[in-house]
Formats: sequence, structure tokens, C-alpha cells
Amino acid sequence: MKKILTVAVAVFAALTLIVGITALAATNYGTQGDPLVTLSYLNDVLRPELDSEFDSMLGEKSDELKEEFDAAVKELEDKYANSSSGGSMSTYSVVTIENGQKLTGAVGTEIMLRVGSAKVSAPASPGLIDTTTGGILENGSQLVKNHLYMVTIDGRAVVSTGHTLVIVRGPYSIS
Repeated sequence: MKKILTVAVAVFAALTLIVGITALAATNYGTQGDPLVTLSYLNDVLRPELDSEFDSMLGEKSDELKEEFDAAVKELEDKYANSSSGGSMSTYSVVTIENGQKLTGAVGTEIMLRVGSAKVSAPASPGLIDTTTGGILENGSQLVKNHLYMVTIDGRAVVSTGHTLVIVRGPYSIS
């Protein structure tokens, strides 16, 4: 009987120890200091909050980028609108230049003499590039009819020496 009593006391002590450890563990998890996070909390509360915050940040950044892009487009439109008095970047325009008038092209402007006569006006070499021959026209050189010339440096111009018609593609101004 002593043996049974010893075993019973040992089992009771072991059960008490297990219940105590379980109770201690249960009280330490899920407290305000160390909360348990459930899947329903993640799906129903946290995820919608994070999605809303992300959408808000994405919308703000998208608006900022759109404003920057619109400003850059406006700047380019203003630049090209102010740099030419006619013509388009992709089409040729027939332009009349009277005696003594100067047609100044921006870099990339193409000019072809069709009627009359004109000469190159350039502060330094090279004046215009003759894309028909691959040559260079220096300051004061006469343009040849039906040759295509290109402005490769700002400040290059064609000065009419009579009633002149030229075909131009690209930004230009007449003075």
C-alpha cells in the first residue's frame, strides 16, 4: 500500500506540474504585452489597412510623377513653339524670304533652295552642311538650287540675295 500511495503522490505531483506549466503558458501568450495574431485578424483587419495605405501612397506618387511629366512636356512644347515661326518638325514648308532677310535654323533644320539666290551666314566654321554632296558651305558661300543643307550648329542662317523660295523642315526664325 505504501508503494501505491507513493505512485499516487508522484502521479498527482506530475499532473499538478503539467497543469501549472500549461496554465503559465496560456497566461503568457495572448496577453496585451505579447498578443497572439490570428489569420482572421491578418485577413480582416491588417491587410485592408495595409492595402489602403499602399493605395494612398501609390496615388500620391503617381500624381507627383504626372505633374513632373506634364511640366516637362509643357517646357518642350514652349521651347519648340518659341523657336520657330512656322513649319513642323516632320514636314517640309515652303518659305518666302525677301532680299536681305535672314532665315536662321535650329540644330537639325533642313533647308533647300528652290527659287532665287541666297548665301550662308555663319559666325564661324562650319556654316551649313551640304547633305547632297557631303561638303561644307562656309560663311558667304552661295547656296546651290535643289541641294539639301542641314544646320548642325546654332546660329547658322541663310540670307536672301533676292526674292527667294526655300523649303524648310525643322524649327526656324526669319529676321
